[in-house]
Amino acid sequence: MRKRHITILGVIIACLAASTLFAQSVIKPGEGSAVEVISVRKFAMVTMNSNLRDMRLKIEARKGAATITNARSIATIIMLLPNMFVEKYEYSYPFKGSNKYFKGATPAQFQGDAEYLNAQAQKLMKNASDKDLKKTEQLMNRMKKACVVCHRHMRGEYQ
Repeated sequence: MRKRHITILGVIIACLAASTLFAQSVIKPGEGSAVEVISVRKFAMVTMNSNLRDMRLKIEARKGAATITNARSIATIIMLLPNMFVEKYEYSYPFKGSNKYFKGATPAQFQGDAEYLNAQAQKLMKNASDKDLKKTEQLMNRMKKACVVCHRHMRGEYQ
């Protein structure tokens, strides 16, 4: 039990450390520089990944219902994220600390991928339980697959 608490604490500390690398301040609407917008994008991705990692740890600890908060966090981020990807900002890449870049997408394509992830998060919020961990894990894996599909469509990688 103590080992799990230490692991979860480690994940939280890693999230906080990653946050200092990416998002440093709040961006005023219409006033963010390319670097600030890209920083927030990356911060959002790190946060979603941290939520997925935390969900896996909760499922391993047999606390499926506790994943609802993580799914809610991911759903909130993904509902707002399409607004952060209107511009490619290709002139601001490569971005320090990352070998990835936004390839660009139509608003409809980004919206479609975002809607799919949101739908999977909503399903998990409605169905997560401590009693059916297998179902909760399946729902979490659908969320992870939605992330992978979106990244395949939208993200390029420098060699």
